[in-house]
Amino acid sequence: MDKICMHCRFWLDDEKDTGECRRRAPSPVFGHRFDKMLAAVRKLEEEYAPATEMDRVDRQAEWPFTDNDDWCGEWEQIVKPE
Repeated sequence: MDKICMHCRFWLDDEKDTGECRRRAPSPVFGHRFDKMLAAVRKLEEEYAPATEMDRVDRQAEWPFTDNDDWCGEWEQIVKPE
């Protein structure tokens, strides 16, 4: 068996030849998803209630996306229940 993501117990397949590596906790990412929408909402919010610096940051976390044939040094075989 090839030691690639699609055969790893930590990989969650999204059925599009990609998936999420769930070996570690999700990593923080900032403001990349709804930038235009958030900018418009924040502009309106600033008129009514000025935000603090932390309020201006879109905070979320994600697991890394990988292709099904990617690999890393932490691969573990899928364990099938008996």
